Amino acid sequence: MPHSPRPLLAALVAVPLVELVVFVLLGQAIGFGWTVLALAAMSVVGMVLLRIEGLRALGDLRAAVSEGRRPGRELADGGLVVLGGLLLVFPGLLTSLVGLLLVLRPTRPLARRLLGLVVVRRLLGAPGPVTGPAGPATAPRQERQDPGHEDVVRGEVVDP
Repeated sequence: MPHSPRPLLAALVAVPLVELVVFVLLGQAIGFGWTVLALAAMSVVGMVLLRIEGLRALGDLRAAVSEGRRPGRELADGGLVVLGGLLLVFPGLLTSLVGLLLVLRPTRPLARRLLGLVVVRRLLGAPGPVTGPAGPATAPRQERQDPGHEDVVRGEVVDP
């Protein structure tokens, strides 16, 4: 099922406009020089964190592979660090803030869970909450055919 490019186009137009409004408002509140300094400082701090967390994510990925585990969490973390790094490269206070949240290790689990839900919904076209690679969400409820037997579920078998 093909998806419309309209949300992406809207985001490509809206994000720079919102960034400009935030920049102007912050510039009015604290001054132009301080606003530029805050933007530059956020980018520098973000790039340092990107290097540290990127290397850590790569190390976690290598460890998972060497231990013979599926590196699902590690791959998601690596992707989020890369996405966060891209957001840090683009000038803007809000994109830099979102980029920092994706790069920082303590805030990444929430982003990983949201990413899992988005990916599963996009790929499978799931209408509601689903179980994603980041952990179980509220799974769709299945009706039971016979309430006395816990292992009987009404449904349809689909041969892959």
